[in-house]
Amino acid sequence: MTNPYGTIITTIGAAKIAQAISEGETVVISAAAAGDGNGEYYKPTPDQTELRHEVWRGSIERATI
Repeated sequence: MTNPYGTIITTIGAAKIAQAISEGETVVISAAAAGDGNGEYYKPTPDQTELRHEVWRGSIERATI
C-alpha cells in the first residue's frame, strides 16, 4: 500500500515560486501546518486555500535538503 500522506504545492504557492524564480529571489517558508480532514480521508487539491480542519501550525526552525 502506498503512503496516503504527503504534501502538495498549491496553485498560489506555485505562482509565488514562479515569480521568485523570474525575479531571481528566494521563497522563504517560515511556517508549516497540518490538518486531519476532520476525521475523514480526502485528497488535497492544488486549488485549496486552506487545510481541512487545521489542527496544528508552527514555525519552521530549521530545514535541510
